Amino acid sequence: MRSLNFAVWTLVILFCLAQYSLDHPTMELSQIKYSYSRDCLLKINEEVKQNRNLYYLPNDLFKSICSMGLSQVKPTRRGKKEKKFPPCFSQSKTGLSMFVLNCQSAKTKSTKGIITDLIAEHKIDIFALTETWFLDTESDDFYVNSLTPAGYDIFNVPRGDGDPHGGIAIVYNKNLAIVSKSNNRDSNIKSFESCEIVFSLGTKCFTLVVIYRPPPSSINQLNIGMFFAEFSQVMQDYTIAKGELVFVGDLNLHLDIADDPNTIKFNDLTNSLGFKQFVDQPTHRDGHILDVLISRTMDNLVNNVRVLDMISDHHLYGCNLNILKPPPISETITYRNYRSIDMDAYKEDIAASELETAPLDNTYDLVDKYNNVLSELLDKHAPIKTKKVVLRLRQPWFSDSLHRAKRNRRKAERKWIACRSPEDFLKFKKARNSYNAELYHSKCSFLNDKIIDCGNDFKSMFRTINDILQKKKPTKLPDHDSVTELADRFATYFTTKIQEIRDNLNCDNGETSVTVSSSISCS
Repeated sequence: MRSLNFAVWTLVILFCLAQYSLDHPTMELSQIKYSYSRDCLLKINEEVKQNRNLYYLPNDLFKSICSMGLSQVKPTRRGKKEKKFPPCFSQSKTGLSMFVLNCQSAKTKSTKGIITDLIAEHKIDIFALTETWFLDTESDDFYVNSLTPAGYDIFNVPRGDGDPHGGIAIVYNKNLAIVSKSNNRDSNIKSFESCEIVFSLGTKCFTLVVIYRPPPSSINQLNIGMFFAEFSQVMQDYTIAKGELVFVGDLNLHLDIADDPNTIKFNDLTNSLGFKQFVDQPTHRDGHILDVLISRTMDNLVNNVRVLDMISDHHLYGCNLNILKPPPISETITYRNYRSIDMDAYKEDIAASELETAPLDNTYDLVDKYNNVLSELLDKHAPIKTKKVVLRLRQPWFSDSLHRAKRNRRKAERKWIACRSPEDFLKFKKARNSYNAELYHSKCSFLNDKIIDCGNDFKSMFRTINDILQKKKPTKLPDHDSVTELADRFATYFTTKIQEIRDNLNCDNGETSVTVSSSISCS
């Protein structure tokens, strides 16, 4: 380690330069460092090394001393070795993608495939939804499940009874590890609804809080003072929370009006607690900023914030988080390439097999031989292969005409945003509705063809319909205290069942009677 007394070295160098300049008035300053006696300075160096109050020299001064050949410290790689940063994307547009949308009834947008289309188009990892309008009823389960494409899950918080607004949900990639989920239903907060998910991503812990504040009315008897009192308390609680933090949602405040009293109060609250609001573009049809994306200033978590398509009367907006995406889910599958079988060669091998050359009279032996011979031939002509398949979100009903309709919708939207004229808005609305209708009909046509292809295979048909309706049959197990105890009960049950079948076989008159007692019931 090179460490020298900065003050002593400075005085020594200045003294030497002054002394040498008096002795050699015509010598240029650049030549001084090459002409001064090294022995004199090395003696001083020995005295300096005895001093224990040492300081690190700046890198540029150390280089100057090294150029004189005065340092006895071996050079290191300081300043040459590249710094290793933690696994994050500080300035990159890649990383975990998170989007937010006030969808104003997720029912219609789930059945038409709009939410799934947005997830596939923008490759969304976390999708926060406000104003879903879902109720806590079984009839809404279909719509809730329709929001989750393959590889995704949902945390749904339905709206309260009698509430014409509300309902929030978070659709997230199953690759993301979940630490906890919670909502404020059982709390004393009345002016807004919220839910949170704590994600664990590698070495990072990230908390997402989704908030929706309904506009005050005579029905809900809410006011802005009640909101700020409760919201400030929630923000203060999250200030000392561990890990990184993001607030998103719709607060129904006109945050684009800088001199509005509510905007001033909101900005003072967030700034005083060390938070920052990142949305700076209009998110509502009327040109106001009603939605928020708030994070701690020191976290350096949010980047590439953008406001995109207007899906309802709100725009879709999102950002990238400085967190590495988890690897995609993959599974290993086994398959046979039956189309590669040469049928003529396959028939010749069957004719030359023991099935033809050495027929058997015993039925059981013949069945075993059929099994063995045909399996061996199948392994020869179409061997089993294994490969890893990455599970990706697919939309097989998306056609070229849908691409054209989407381009027309975006073109009309850009024109309306530039001019903000009523005529352009009507044209954009017509293009948007046309695209949504075409997307819905394309999806219906694809699913209808899929059901027709099942033909008379009713088992396949019902399986397809259950997949379309997102019906998942729950696994029912008997009541048990532990998994080990349940496995022992199953083993005992089937062992007893087989033994009773053997004991009750009556082959004297060529008849078989079976009596089986059951000891396990699934309730």
